[in-house]
Amino acid sequence: MLGDGPHKASNVYAFAITSHQIWTKTQSFQDHRLDMEEFLQEVMQRGARPEYPDPTPLGTKSIWKIFEECWRQDPHKRLDMESAVQKISSISLPRQRILSTCQNRVSSMGTRCL
Repeated sequence: MLGDGPHKASNVYAFAITSHQIWTKTQSFQDHRLDMEEFLQEVMQRGARPEYPDPTPLGTKSIWKIFEECWRQDPHKRLDMESAVQKISSISLPRQRILSTCQNRVSSMGTRCL
């Protein structure tokens, strides 16, 4: 995909990175110490991906598998966006946990959850 410009698979990858940051409340790749060019090579050519969180939030094992499907090195083997959203939506978590997480995420935005 290097030099091919934007691609739907890139959007799926970015969606999973953003979802990872929201889910774990951490910055993806926060410990990398490379300049931008070296960092991009690590991600795009050598398959660097965010580390599995420790400690893990509720439901992380299930959602992590989905993230990994969105981060596959071969862009043609990544989930499409519809499948990614459908799989994430199908994860069964207690309603209170979902509401609490949502409310914590949007409270600073002045928006209501569900």
